[in-house]
Amino acid sequence: MLKRLGRRFPRITARRFDCPLQVQELRSLLYNDNVSKPTVTRTMSTNTSNIASRYEEGILVIEILPTRLTDEQQVFALRDEMVSAIRQSASDDIIIDMKNVEYLTSIALLPFVGIRSAAEQRGGRVVLCQPTGIVVDVLSVSQLIVESRECAQHLLMADSLESALALLKS
Repeated sequence: MLKRLGRRFPRITARRFDCPLQVQELRSLLYNDNVSKPTVTRTMSTNTSNIASRYEEGILVIEILPTRLTDEQQVFALRDEMVSAIRQSASDDIIIDMKNVEYLTSIALLPFVGIRSAAEQRGGRVVLCQPTGIVVDVLSVSQLIVESRECAQHLLMADSLESALALLKS
């Protein structure tokens, strides 16, 4: 049946298998400097940065700048910039400041899944800081965040930068 659907709707079968390959690609980008770049080329429509990174009390803070994360190319560019910032960082813990993000689609979840696993492998944690409205709903439905903070398989969430720093210091 999937073959028949694939012939009639080739985009369905291609989309279905994108995510595992992309997560593996993200892991290889994070952990192996010698891995060649992926064969699929993605072009950015603009040369603007999608993130602003800084350190607060020795912890890497990545602020996501776009207000909407819906475009596949934008999400891949965001992922690449986040990976680059994490690779250059000496901090194991990461705060992702999402105060600017008003809307995101399911494709935008990919960078967060990979970064969570990367931080766990380094012995660190990831805290999503200041997510708002629909962003919290999307993250909750996808089970990337949960109400219980003891759950290690999920991202932590904080209402402010100060509470995110306190959460990571504890």
